[in-house]
Amino acid sequence: MPLPTVPDISLLYRIADSGFIAWKDEPVTFKNPALKSRVYVGGREDLTHNPDLLIDIGGIIVQKVWEVVSVHRRPCLIGIPSAGRPLAQAAATHPDGMFAFEVLREKKKEHGAHQHWVDGRPNAENLEHVTLDNTITDGASKLEWFRRLREDGYPVDTMHHLVLVDRQEGGIEMLVAAGYRVQGIWKLREILFAFAEHGIWPRERVVEGLDEISANRRVVSHS
Repeated sequence: MPLPTVPDISLLYRIADSGFIAWKDEPVTFKNPALKSRVYVGGREDLTHNPDLLIDIGGIIVQKVWEVVSVHRRPCLIGIPSAGRPLAQAAATHPDGMFAFEVLREKKKEHGAHQHWVDGRPNAENLEHVTLDNTITDGASKLEWFRRLREDGYPVDTMHHLVLVDRQEGGIEMLVAAGYRVQGIWKLREILFAFAEHGIWPRERVVEGLDEISANRRVVSHS
């Protein structure tokens, strides 16, 4: 059965309380400077300082990984720096997962015996590599990481690429149209609707956040 596109109610409250999905008084500018939003998807200290929440989110990711991988090879998660790393480790070491995982560096190693982007090497015979990230806007940064993985010999075109929270601003659609196997687990618009429904955020805030998502999607579609 496919996973729901929003967390359950108790997890929604914990996500909001931790600041994993947070409202910023001033809009945050993304890597594409044309894209801004006051709804911010974290995945750094908001999760690493809340290990119980991180572990539970890891369990959700495990379920999604089992949906997409084959049963013939062991899944191996590669977290996209930097917010994807703790998510990948949490899922890989979760009791329901016990996957392999590898560390993707933000800067290519230029010394020592392993001068690569990844602390590991492709092993398609025994492992099924899956990338994992916290969120996605227009998808441009994912293409940069895909190029680095390809440089290290990873079969990026046939790998699965998972995103915990799809901001629904066109990034996944762009990557899928380009031939990549990218899927989101949760959808940001649906999370915001749930925040309003359960009184976690004021409805006015949710409406502003939804308007920003729509505006960013229009920018991406015309770029």
